[in-house]
Amino acid sequence: MLFKYNVSGYLINIMHYVESYKKEFEKNLDCGPPENVTNGKGDVSTPGGTVYLQVATYTCIPSYVVMGNTMRTCQHDGTWSGSVPYCGTVHIHIKCTMTSLISLFVLWS
Repeated sequence: MLFKYNVSGYLINIMHYVESYKKEFEKNLDCGPPENVTNGKGDVSTPGGTVYLQVATYTCIPSYVVMGNTMRTCQHDGTWSGSVPYCGTVHIHIKCTMTSLISLFVLWS
């Protein structure tokens, strides 16, 4: 909603001042450095800085994957969105039976 007041012949647009203040506030809002991954097997980078709307990206060392948020955003209240991820391993179990080996041999023959 747009509020306008006419004072002494001048039109003052209150929303203009509110938006101007909001932009200045947000430009200077800093979330501080985001927390690193919880188990120390990765890293977090903030190439755009740690101010409002900038993004923190989480990565893990080789053989680990990010579990949780891979990206978090600096929010208007000075906190990072989401929660701190951790780096975990993914285990793949393959059940190998004689029947499955014979089937593979037949398919590849």
